[in-house]
Amino acid sequence: MGVPAIGFPVIPIIRLLGVAIAVWSSYGASITEEDWPSSPTTRLSSSNWAVGFTTFWYPGGSKNSRAAVHHWHIFLGIYIYALSVATAITRFLEKATFLQSSHIISHYSTEALLINSLGILVAVLGGLVILAVVLPPATAKGRLL
Repeated sequence: MGVPAIGFPVIPIIRLLGVAIAVWSSYGASITEEDWPSSPTTRLSSSNWAVGFTTFWYPGGSKNSRAAVHHWHIFLGIYIYALSVATAITRFLEKATFLQSSHIISHYSTEALLINSLGILVAVLGGLVILAVVLPPATAKGRLL
């Protein structure tokens, strides 16, 4: 079974919508110290998407240029994903720190434990996704190695 065919490209539309929302939300705002993880992640992701779009989807691209960009595109995709996971974990830590410094939650409250559990879950899931991308495909008999 494969992925069912959809009449229009869903992922590029969602990607463009996300970039438009990111640009719209940051319009007129200067980058503060809280935004340092997300700003390069968004810019690198947008540039990687643009290079991938022009290289792989553009019908006039040559096979040589696609072969030259392919490995760098995969590497940057994994790197940007790791940056996204690190940004999400940083945002969890930032939220917990602000709530604890404002004395809204205590250090060992249920909310603090939930935030820590979500951070650990995001880190483990991010590691498993990167592992799944890096591992070789399964063999014909269904064994991994």
